[in-house]
Amino acid sequence: MLSWEVFSFFIVVARQIDDSGKEYKPIAWEGPVGGHHREDMLIFNQITPNPKSVELKISNIGDVVRSFVWQF
Repeated sequence: MLSWEVFSFFIVVARQIDDSGKEYKPIAWEGPVGGHHREDMLIFNQITPNPKSVELKISNIGDVVRSFVWQF
């Protein structure tokens, strides 16, 4: 089982990027402690005005950068 410290590490390695390239740090990681199949939330402040797209970028875990993009 992984500890809370491992999951809260995403606050350090995750960034949200709007369609203008501005980066935002997460403000919280919420979810129950423990468990194998977790459903937690990585929370960011709302971006205003609403962007046309956002990217969730996770880096500094090994040598891999993971990127997920949502178009609105």
